[in-house]
Amino acid sequence: LGQHEEELVAARRSCGLYPDVGLPMVDAVRALAALGRVVEVDQAVEAAMAATTRRDGYSPGLVLRSATQELRTHGQREAALALAGRWVAWTERHPSPPDSDPAARRKARTMLALALQFAERWADARNVLLELRAEQPDDVDVLAPLPWVTLRAGDRAEAARLDAALGRVTGTYLFGRPAFGRACYAAALGKKDEAVLLLRDALSQGFPPPGAYSPAEVLRHHLALELLRGYPPFEELIKPKD
Repeated sequence: LGQHEEELVAARRSCGLYPDVGLPMVDAVRALAALGRVVEVDQAVEAAMAATTRRDGYSPGLVLRSATQELRTHGQREAALALAGRWVAWTERHPSPPDSDPAARRKARTMLALALQFAERWADARNVLLELRAEQPDDVDVLAPLPWVTLRAGDRAEAARLDAALGRVTGTYLFGRPAFGRACYAAALGKKDEAVLLLRDALSQGFPPPGAYSPAEVLRHHLALELLRGYPPFEELIKPKD
């Protein structure tokens, strides 16, 4: 709803009530970032990263991710880039342990690819995604971002080929992820009308998958859709509905 002052009050109250729980700290950092209070964001990130709590899925990487995404979403590109660099460094220092299961290791590397995208290290992000795809060629979560990331890395021909491959993906339980990936590619090309149509298609197929954030949350914060912000059909798509 954009009520970030109220969000900050609620988050700080939660931090006071539940000092050993991590996620309220994430909420507070996000609210500060949305309000553009960059100095306080840095202070809150330092405090959150020093916290010893590990309850409720909290990690310093989640703090860095949330703050970076929120700063970028609200037009603080330079501050977001600086924080993204720290996010990349933290992620590289904290890979999934060698004895963890393959799914956990893939998740950690997928998160590294995301951090690299927000750091605008496009070639590095593409390389991580390509390594993941080589291991599991049918993983649509890896294929979906490859066209637009490859485009940002400067290889338009390969990006077009990957987009065509994404358009041929079929199967069950896809939840609109191929259409969403193609929407990101269209947005990166500046094809706003096509991107919104593909987003509508993705949403009609159940995007985002169960267990993810809400559709508006994903669309509002996704880096590939940055060029759509302020575009009326896109804003209408992500506006909270009664």
